[in-house]
Amino acid sequence: FLDITTIILALNFFVCYDFSIRSIVIQKMIIIWGGRRLMEIHQSTEDYLEAILMIQERKGYVRSVDVSNQLGVSKPSVSYATKKLRENDLIGFNEDGMITLTESGKAIAEKTYAKHKLFTDLFKYLGVPEEIAAEDACRIEHVLSPETYDAICKYVNSKGLEFS
Repeated sequence: FLDITTIILALNFFVCYDFSIRSIVIQKMIIIWGGRRLMEIHQSTEDYLEAILMIQERKGYVRSVDVSNQLGVSKPSVSYATKKLRENDLIGFNEDGMITLTESGKAIAEKTYAKHKLFTDLFKYLGVPEEIAAEDACRIEHVLSPETYDAICKYVNSKGLEFS
């Protein structure tokens, strides 16, 4: 029997080329288990989960207003998103009303945040200003295939580069 963390390792990305804006955009990520579609994870879901993880690491607790400030979205948007995340068992709320990540939500958040940190540090190493490096990392973390990400990690490690 597989747990959700194992399933998350088998995520599939669907990426398409948007000719109107000439860029690659993520369509959705689908968790598949035993040939059955379990859940779709959109870029916004990854952004919310990653933001929750980052705030948790920084402050020790997460409120909806913190997520709103971190992502630059309205409080009603956060309310709607947290409702959906809770329905998909990606977050919960503790007795104080603070947002908490479930095991599956934390696995997705950690995977996304690890990519974000690697790319931010790599771009800064290449001379990109920190703010631009973070913005570019945020876009790239969602569209890169696992194979390309693994190849970049191997390359960085082979060069002896150590990023956070």
